[in-house]
Amino acid sequence: MPEWDSIFDAWRTGNVQAYDPSLIQIFIPDYIFAAKQIGKGILPLWNSYSGFGYPFLADIQTSLFAPMRAIFDFFPNLYTYNLYLLIELAVCAVSMYFLTRVLGQSRLASIFASTCYTFCPYNLWYLELNLGTAHSLFPITALSFANAALKRTLGSALLAGLSSCILIISGHPECAFFGIILSSALMFLMIFSDSSAGASIWDKTKAAFGQLTGAGVTAFFLSAPVLIPFLEYLINAESYKYGSAYSTPVTWNAIFYNLVNPAIDGAAPFMGIVAAMLLPYGMYTIGARRFRDSAAIAVVILALITFVVVAQLGPIQAVFSQPPLTAIITRYALPYLLMLITLISSKGLESLQDLFNSTGIYARASTSALTFSKVIQGAIEVVAFLISPTVLFFVLAKQASHNAAFMHLCDFDAMLPASAFHASAWKRDLTIACISAGVMLGFLVCKLKNVNARAGAARVLGNLRPALYAFVPVLLLVLQLISQGGVARQSLPSQTKFYYPDLEITKYISDPLYRTISLREHVFRPATNVIYDLHFVQMHNPLFPKRFLEYMRAAGASTDTFNQKFSEVSSPLLSMASVKYVLSIDPIDAPGFKQTYMMPNQIKVYENENALPRAYLVSKADVIEATGASRTLDYIQKSGFTFTDKVVIENPHTDLQKSDASTGESKKANKILDFNDTGSNKITMRCWASKPNWLVLTDIFYPGWEAFVDDKPVSIERANFAFRAIAVPQGEHSVRFSYRPASFELGIMLFASYIVIIAFVLFRRSRKMDF
Repeated sequence: MPEWDSIFDAWRTGNVQAYDPSLIQIFIPDYIFAAKQIGKGILPLWNSYSGFGYPFLADIQTSLFAPMRAIFDFFPNLYTYNLYLLIELAVCAVSMYFLTRVLGQSRLASIFASTCYTFCPYNLWYLELNLGTAHSLFPITALSFANAALKRTLGSALLAGLSSCILIISGHPECAFFGIILSSALMFLMIFSDSSAGASIWDKTKAAFGQLTGAGVTAFFLSAPVLIPFLEYLINAESYKYGSAYSTPVTWNAIFYNLVNPAIDGAAPFMGIVAAMLLPYGMYTIGARRFRDSAAIAVVILALITFVVVAQLGPIQAVFSQPPLTAIITRYALPYLLMLITLISSKGLESLQDLFNSTGIYARASTSALTFSKVIQGAIEVVAFLISPTVLFFVLAKQASHNAAFMHLCDFDAMLPASAFHASAWKRDLTIACISAGVMLGFLVCKLKNVNARAGAARVLGNLRPALYAFVPVLLLVLQLISQGGVARQSLPSQTKFYYPDLEITKYISDPLYRTISLREHVFRPATNVIYDLHFVQMHNPLFPKRFLEYMRAAGASTDTFNQKFSEVSSPLLSMASVKYVLSIDPIDAPGFKQTYMMPNQIKVYENENALPRAYLVSKADVIEATGASRTLDYIQKSGFTFTDKVVIENPHTDLQKSDASTGESKKANKILDFNDTGSNKITMRCWASKPNWLVLTDIFYPGWEAFVDDKPVSIERANFAFRAIAVPQGEHSVRFSYRPASFELGIMLFASYIVIIAFVLFRRSRKMDF
């Protein structure tokens, strides 16, 4: 963070990080904010520190209930964050191992798959983003659905639903979408490709849909406290994904090239050259009759389907160019494809084990049984293993080293550096490929000779054969780690040792009644302000409450897909939104702004003398009936509108005549006596009104908020286009705003009801089993 936020200039090293910092650092502040609130006994459903406030729980990327990040609730610091990354890798490695075992592969093949996927450079690169959490959970989801396909019991369906719930509440919604959809497809393919039970198509269909229904219902009800508020947020939010075809595929060129040689340094979806060599051999042996099994066939079919989706080949591109599918980025399914590729490669390694060990097909064959056809069959396997990927390796390397346009086709993420041919990596992997090919060819020749060897020689070789043949797969695993490790070590650039220090500047701008903006995007961005309990207008997110971005643009901000940037402070809408403090490196020469503080790194603090507090009283109200949001915004921007003593109310529910809020005396007699905002679900204050008035709160108007005056509920009106207002009678009153979203309460009710029903069903089943 010191490399991109000028507030922490003292920690700068000059080593620019290749990550997108706005995504990395948004999660640590969210986690620490949640931990602070939970430490106070508050469940943080709302965050008032960013923007004009937004539904914290409903932003599913905050992963408030994610099991792995619960450690933050007890130890909210950066050391815990580092431990959290290690936990993600451990979960990924263990679940990948057991997934491979459930699919029927050997221990060594499972270790190969586990290390290959866990230390994939692409997964390590995104580890610090919320995408990385989903990547580490993909094997658990696939494991639970594969188990549901094999066992087909209520318990296995419930476990599949539980894993889906964990994926949903642990981070990125689009990654969760792909993880659940593809794992469900894996379960279907495993059930329908299984011929061992002799069941009919109808029986398999019932079993597949029964398991899917059980998993789906379980996932929905268990994740309901998060999922339903998230769906409500989608309805009441705006996002760049709603109106643009942003779905970026990973070209087939990029996938093929990166499988054999990393094109994007430490972020490449590179599985290691040995895994690339094992991939065609694994596909061949899965198709060969003697190695056929339903799970492996299902994995191959699903890998081909996922490849078509990720690369958006054929009609798939047209499908994902249609709303609402434009909001789904198929690149997020790439880690799942890499996981499937790893499973196929590990199957190839297992087939080599079977080929080499003393009970393999060649060892079982007697001299008379070793026919010409078996020799030809062995030669085909050698060609599939050695020649195919080696030819592809050389062809792509030659193409990449002489054709810059070809390398451009390998670009698929604007966050990453441009693709390039890395000669050093190519030489390293060429050496590893030659060693692997030489060892393989040598042992295959020895294997064929051993079958026809004389008794004495066969006896000597027979004693050494188990150790020698076990050595080959282990050697391939070691070579794989060397190949992949050379790229993976670049995936996590060394970060400067950093902590959130006490900042002198926060003493000048820490005020719950006012907000802050910066004129440089690298000051308190995007969520660092939450660490210091600062109310900052700019926020980083793909989802924003409705009217927030429109208001920001009208106030002079330029907005992109995630951020808002100010270059000037001339709009009175900033004063209306309680923006009192402006951070800037450049001097500000605007009426009403004066410099009050300057940091050693030349960041200056300017105060806006015209800023209204977050809560204030006005005596006049102009009413706009249902004429659309644009007219309201135009109305408050027109010349002559005095927002200091007037508020614009849209479609009021309050009886204006009864409240008599349109009349009153001078605003000088009105006063906010006390204001308390903890940053989460409740705001309390005391006010004095000389006559019935409107109390305006410059927080975003959003469903779920309730208002009480002297503990009596009152209606909240939409005020000044984006904010809230309530009518208060004459005199001194206590006012409370409470956030109690019906969506969350419904989710809790569904969750609790489902737990009770499932507990009852499982109890009844256990009683029947006892009898």
